[in-house]
Amino acid sequence: MTGEIRITIDPGSPGVAKLERLIQRAENKAGLLKNIGEALLETTLERFDSQKDPQGRAWTPLKPLTIEARGNSSPILTVSGRLKGSLNYEVSGDALKLGPSAIHGAVHQFGATIKGKKGPLRIPLKRGGAAYARKVTIPARPYVGFGPDDEKAATETAQDWLDLDE
Repeated sequence: MTGEIRITIDPGSPGVAKLERLIQRAENKAGLLKNIGEALLETTLERFDSQKDPQGRAWTPLKPLTIEARGNSSPILTVSGRLKGSLNYEVSGDALKLGPSAIHGAVHQFGATIKGKKGPLRIPLKRGGAAYARKVTIPARPYVGFGPDDEKAATETAQDWLDLDE
């Protein structure tokens, strides 16, 4: 015994129109990536307030000499605002790139050791005078990355992008 099932789809039905809008949205990768870029830029900027890396770990605290040189212990990586202000994203084809344009961004992301070329480094102190050191080590304080908050933001943005209840 055999049976036959036929499915007929009415091209004018709301379901077909909704499916067509979903296909259009899914094909517009640049629009989706731009929205995700905005969401990830926001989560990255929030790290400067939370003072935590993408995985939620606190940044290494400032050393006493750094506080003395700055004259305060204001939030890390925010003295001039240049690094935070240089963060941007770019969508190119199927790729989304996010990061700083400030040249010193990599030093803070990955850490660095600075040595004097001709003797010790002179570190001016805010109260006057100076301190001297053979080398200065700046610990890594990652601020760009893809952690749980970023994943949540990207996922919610993609879901919103594909939402057809508009």
